[in-house]
Order: sequence, then structure tokens, then C-alpha cells
Amino acid sequence: MKRIILFVLLLGQICCAAEIPTLHFDDRVTWKQVFDSGFRPKHLEGSERSMCVCLNQSFWVKFKDRDLKFRVDDGRAAFSFYYDDFLSMIWHQGSQAITLEEGKRRADEFKKVFDGYITQEITMPRLIDPSGLVDANNDENNIKARVGEYRITYGFDNSMGKEKPIIPHFYITWSFPGMPDMRLKDAGDVVRPPKGYEWYSLDPKVSTPDPGTNPKAGKKPEIEEATAESTRIPRRERPQAPARPAAVDNSRRYWPLWMGLIALLGLGGFLLKVRLSRSPRG
Repeated sequence: MKRIILFVLLLGQICCAAEIPTLHFDDRVTWKQVFDSGFRPKHLEGSERSMCVCLNQSFWVKFKDRDLKFRVDDGRAAFSFYYDDFLSMIWHQGSQAITLEEGKRRADEFKKVFDGYITQEITMPRLIDPSGLVDANNDENNIKARVGEYRITYGFDNSMGKEKPIIPHFYITWSFPGMPDMRLKDAGDVVRPPKGYEWYSLDPKVSTPDPGTNPKAGKKPEIEEATAESTRIPRRERPQAPARPAAVDNSRRYWPLWMGLIALLGLGGFLLKVRLSRSPRG
């Protein structure tokens, strides 16, 4: 019985570990939605003011209230900003090459999920070599949908492989007709976590736990404690009492006096003895 319980618990842990984020997209997508969906991006070194990334990231895309979901497999997910904290693009570049047949199947799944919003059908990459190499990277090798001010794209790039000649990519792009009524990011601005996730560090060198497992919840950040400690005025050290001088041995100073006194007592005792011996006995 214990083995059965242990197996069930282990299976549950495996299932939880295999769970991936689900990006809910109705007619727009925000930075907070990204975090609410379960993504935990980090700053991209050198582009901290305009981009965050998730490495080795896969996720589901759920469109409106439809039951079907579209799967985006492992790859690098990038989140781009140009105006304040306004998320202008989600770009995912796959990391695993696939066959043309698998690519066609995924494109058909995309079409089902975004049915009624498709603006461009896909043309699968054409063979350019009998060995299996294809000509991808063309705009026609993308299937596109339009939802409000957003364009959703799924397509393929060359992998330069023969058996698996294509690598998928996925985009959600804010396609605005003119300049938005938002403040352009200043040169010193960096991408910050959305409201409600201020505790999360976007620094790729900092490992921040997911919500619910944050060990610092309700506590002051360590950096604040270190700052407070470093700026605390040190207590004035209590002045030490001067060391007591070593006791002076005065015995040597009076040694001659003691010797003279002993000699004098000895001489007095000798004279008293002589005088007693001379006195007549009665």
C-alpha cells in the first residue's frame, strides 16, 4: 500500500513538472497577462530597456473562449517593449527542427484555433534539392491571423537539415496604424515587472521563486537589510581602563636594613649571655 501511495505522489510531481504556461489571448495581451499565465522572463543582457526572454520555453495559446489550444514547442520566447511597459511583441523562435509533414500539421492546428480570423494561408517551403533541403524564410511560408490591433503569425525558417528541414517560429505583434499615445521609453529606462509582481527580479543572475514559494514574502529584502546595516552608526567604543602598573618588589630595597637588625639582635643576645655567666651564684 505504501508503494502505491509513493507511486501516486511521484506521478503527481512529474505531471506538475510537465505543466507549461497557457497564454490566454482574447483581443490583446499585456505584460501582466504574461506573468499571470506563468511565464518568468529575465532581462536580455545588453537590451534590458527593451526586451526580456525565456529560454527553453514552451507554452499553449488559448484564443478567446474556444476549447482548442495551439501548442508552441521549446524555444526562446522574447518580449519586446518600445513605449513604457507596453508589450508590443511576443516572439518565439523554436529550437527543434521538424519535418515538412509535422510543419503542415501544426499549421493546420493554428488555422483551427484562429478560424474566422485568418488573413493569409500558408504555402509550405518548397524542395530545392532532392536530398531534402527546402527554401524557407519567405513570407508565404507563414500563416497569419488578425485580431483587432494584433497580428498573429506562425511559420518556418530553414534548419539546413535534410530529414527535418524547417524550424518553426511564432509571433504576436501589435500592429498599430499610427504612433500610439504613450511615452517613448527613455534611454535609462529598463523593463520592470508588472504590477503585483514587484517582488520578482528580472536580473538573470538572480533566481527568484515562483509565487507561493517566495521565501522572502513578508520580509524585507536582503539588500535593504544590508543597506540598513551598512549605514548604521557604530557605537562609540568604551575607552579601556589603563593597565595597572606591575607591583614593585621593595624587598630588595630594605634587605641591608634587615641584615643589620638581625646582626644587632644577635650581638645583644651574646652580650647578655656573657654578663649572666660572670655574675656570682648565690
